[in-house]
Amino acid sequence: MSFDHKLDINIPFEEPKQATIAKKSLEPDPIMRPDDIRVRFLVEESSLVIKFEATTDRTLRVAASSVLESLKTVIETIDEFQNAKDQLL
Repeated sequence: MSFDHKLDINIPFEEPKQATIAKKSLEPDPIMRPDDIRVRFLVEESSLVIKFEATTDRTLRVAASSVLESLKTVIETIDEFQNAKDQLL
């Protein structure tokens, strides 16, 4: 199959450590249809880069939506821990 549909998303964080935490949190999630979609997570400086390759536009949209929903939870968790840490200082 040909992976003709591609999408790269760059999510900036305040610190490289936060981007690494997000990457490590998202990587273990299994891809439901590995024959139809590839997802790679990279950290570049303080940004998380997510690269999608899919066989169809629909598969690409569904995968991106799922990853972004998970990313939202990760970011909210990072923010909560950062706020708790700041209150202790």
